[in-house]
Amino acid sequence: MPLLHIRHSWFLNYRLVLLVSMSLIVSIGYAIRFAQAPTFVWLNDAIGSIAYEIFWILFAAFLSPRTSLRAIAIGVCLATCGLEWLQLWHPPFLEAARATLAGRLVLGNTFSWLDFPPYVMGSWLGWLWARSTRRLARKGGEWGVGSGEWGVGSGEWGVGSGEWGVGSGEWGVGSRGRSFEF
Repeated sequence: MPLLHIRHSWFLNYRLVLLVSMSLIVSIGYAIRFAQAPTFVWLNDAIGSIAYEIFWILFAAFLSPRTSLRAIAIGVCLATCGLEWLQLWHPPFLEAARATLAGRLVLGNTFSWLDFPPYVMGSWLGWLWARSTRRLARKGGEWGVGSGEWGVGSGEWGVGSGEWGVGSGEWGVGSRGRSFEF
């Protein structure tokens, strides 16, 4: 079986990594923020706010991969700080929006000065995360499409890989070494 060679632009790699990252950060953020474990509520809120910032930075980078990550991080930080200030305003249309789950999650419902440091920290961490994924995607890094270690067309693990996986060189379906033929 010939090796499967899939080569795509770095945009596909980058967006794939961003999509996986967003899935992870949403899961982690909600699990921590709404945890029922005996922890400090302020710590859960702070970590949830950091995850919230990271998600929006990754989402903006996903939608616009060529935009400056610094501009995205600053824009997201300013937007979320603006939303925090908006929590001091209670017109009927905002109260109606906040009455829904989506409105509470995006707009929030209680102003707190303690939310600003996690927003800044989350924006910085989100910038680092997005920058790392961009660099990883441009190099072909360790995982993703056409990568060095993990993913489609990878060097060690995955479809078309050099050592393990479908169409691999050492182990896997259609491998040149030990094979698992179906």
